[in-house]
Amino acid sequence: MNSLWIVVLSLICFVISLYQILIGESAIGMSFLIFTFIGIFTSGILSGAKQPHMHNLLLLFFVNLFAYTLFSLLSYYPYLTTGQFFIYPDQYHFYEHGEKLGHFGSLSEIYRACFIDRIHLENEAAHFLHGSIAFFANKYFNGNSVLLQIIHTSFWGILIGLFIYKILHFYVPNAKAFKYSLLYSLLSPVFYYSPWILRDIHVALLYSAGIYIMHTRFSVLRLTILMLLAYITLEFRLQHGVFYVIFIGIYVFFRGKTHAYYRVILPITLIVFVFSLSLIITALWPKIEFVFRNFQSYSSYTEARVGEGFGAYLYTLPPGIKHFSIAIYSQISQFPPWVGIEKSETFVQGLIGSIELISSMFWSYVFLFLLLSMFWGEQRLPKLLLFLLVVAFIFLVSNTANMNIRRLVGIYPIIYTAFVYVKETLPQKKKRQIDVFTKTAYMLLVAIYLQLSITNLT
Repeated sequence: MNSLWIVVLSLICFVISLYQILIGESAIGMSFLIFTFIGIFTSGILSGAKQPHMHNLLLLFFVNLFAYTLFSLLSYYPYLTTGQFFIYPDQYHFYEHGEKLGHFGSLSEIYRACFIDRIHLENEAAHFLHGSIAFFANKYFNGNSVLLQIIHTSFWGILIGLFIYKILHFYVPNAKAFKYSLLYSLLSPVFYYSPWILRDIHVALLYSAGIYIMHTRFSVLRLTILMLLAYITLEFRLQHGVFYVIFIGIYVFFRGKTHAYYRVILPITLIVFVFSLSLIITALWPKIEFVFRNFQSYSSYTEARVGEGFGAYLYTLPPGIKHFSIAIYSQISQFPPWVGIEKSETFVQGLIGSIELISSMFWSYVFLFLLLSMFWGEQRLPKLLLFLLVVAFIFLVSNTANMNIRRLVGIYPIIYTAFVYVKETLPQKKKRQIDVFTKTAYMLLVAIYLQLSITNLT
């Protein structure tokens, strides 16, 4: 049955691509064909030539491809009708820079501008990607457009689901891994943030790939890939790239020590790391200074903009306690969860707000359930997963000055994997108790918010 669905969905993709090309949208039509090929190729690589994995990965890919494409079209509609981005104004920055680069004479010129001359100082990988898409669209197809950039950004989100499946299959049976990866793909903040022309989904995919590699058997090739992914992440967002280096250390420590040449690999890795770090710091020093100044400004801005209320109170706590509290609060602080609907001015904006509501409630449940199970369920995690969860929490704490959910989705696969493992291994009775308590706690938080809102109005 799975095979039949995969064949049908493949044919539908081909027909959609052909239709787009025939009506003059050749860039989008060709992109859809390329997406389909990359999705099938990636599924084949990740499946390890195992038929059950191949079926699950392909089915997951095609379901996500249609869902994410529909959401891309929905998110594009407000821009189509107004000519403006109604949300996340940073999209202007990335689209306009990509549009300028797209008119360069060659791909090598775009590369030189981004990675040698470094004309933007930061986010060079994002600018190079958007500029390359625009360049090929202008040169060979019907031209660059906002919709084209949206669907290309969204495609990175589609691939995240494949890596989530492969991460989960280390802890739960294949059927469970498929179910939970589909839920993550369609209900988590990854889905909501997927169509916006930003860097967050690109970084999230790079992190997902790194987290998957850390679960695999050690090899020099995988270590090299992990180092390359760390550098690419650095070029998308400096802070995330620096943190990515921890993944390399974890991979060498947890997986490498069983390798026959571990005593040789470890010092070589350290030497390469130190040498590479010195080169990166030298090459990117102007960017580091620029980002650090922005970070300091944003830290002050974040504390100033929280205003009054519980969130503002957390910023008044002593250091340490403040960072811990903000890290916890950030994962359940989308109050009210219907804020996107409340601020919407059109029906389509309201639909987009509804998707934000669903992702907010879903992630609040995941985080609260995991948090409660850690304290109440007396649950023991596998050593690697426990270590990664500690790293994820350190990441949350280190981002308290810039606590924006879309900047945190990179480490969500770790939190979600821990949630799935706990949910599938807890005794049934204990699981029901924590489930009820989680839902009750969340509804209580919403009720408290409503009460405070009513009090403020009166």
